[in-house]
Amino acid sequence: MTTALTLDTDIGSDVDNVLALATIFGSPELDLTAVTTVYGDTLLRARMVARVSTVAGRESGPIVPGRTGTRSGREVWWAGHEGALLPDLEREQVDTGADPIALLATSPTVVAVGPLTNVAEAVEQSGRAVEQLHPMGGDFSLTKTEAPSVEALHGELLRQWGSSEVWRLSFGLRSVIVKRGTDAQSREGAAYERFVVPLGLPAPALISATDDVLVLADVGRVTLEQEPSADGFLAAADVRPGPGRLPPPPHGQPDERPLQRGQPNPNHG
Repeated sequence: MTTALTLDTDIGSDVDNVLALATIFGSPELDLTAVTTVYGDTLLRARMVARVSTVAGRESGPIVPGRTGTRSGREVWWAGHEGALLPDLEREQVDTGADPIALLATSPTVVAVGPLTNVAEAVEQSGRAVEQLHPMGGDFSLTKTEAPSVEALHGELLRQWGSSEVWRLSFGLRSVIVKRGTDAQSREGAAYERFVVPLGLPAPALISATDDVLVLADVGRVTLEQEPSADGFLAAADVRPGPGRLPPPPHGQPDERPLQRGQPNPNHG
């Protein structure tokens, strides 16, 4: 069973839209029946869709330029490189006489990978037939100057020692790992930035660090403390021999070999 859909796209400024179009073309369960373009020079964007469809050897149904401006009145950002690698785009035929809003409003399934100007107007139409809307979007309500309220936070204690605690703090669909340390367990952020980040060791991304608090990306996996395993400890220490490793020095002499990624320093016990 195939799903017929209409794609609403701002193709041209970034690569994600042409990847979405290619994914649809390569998915036998999807049937692209029409394309509308949005934001900026939508005629140029429509011609780019036509070119990509031709190169792919696929039919995309009517390709209709949509709204060029924004509902908010904000100025359109235009990178300037749109279509630069596709010569003679003016030869591509698109449906300039069709109504993009009516086309979207009568489409049961809409996939939107650009600003939602066309889509917003379409869903406002009376008698609209849109049953499923799949936008590419995100929640930008949490900015650098905003923090979630205490009531919105959910804390899960992962482990606790005498001088440190590790928590998973969740707010909405997001979560981070927070480690608080005192005494000998403080200042881990400085060590993380000095050793882990420059060496490119496999580790969660560092979000923030102070003297006693370390905030890391939540990779959503259990830790060695939660589920100990021999393979886990070997992977963490990387003590198994591997290609490119230099031979050890003679017995009793200091090891002056350059450290490899994930390799413990033998001179430090």
